[in-house]
Amino acid sequence: MKETAISKTNTRTRTAGKSVTRDAGLDSGSLVIVGSMGVVSAVIGGGALLCFVAALVNAGPLELLKGFLSAITGI
Repeated sequence: MKETAISKTNTRTRTAGKSVTRDAGLDSGSLVIVGSMGVVSAVIGGGALLCFVAALVNAGPLELLKGFLSAITGI
């Protein structure tokens, strides 16, 4: 397996006699976007799980398996 090193770099900018440090990592806006993507993924996964449970309750496990196999094989 290929090993990859992840490093975080700092950039210094001198503006009007002040030294400003800015991290090149994730800022707060990026963290909000990544967090919202996680929430949306969890909601979609929960909906898929509810659909699966509803199919099991309505049709039963054997009918669900039969329908799955017929969809895969085309018979």
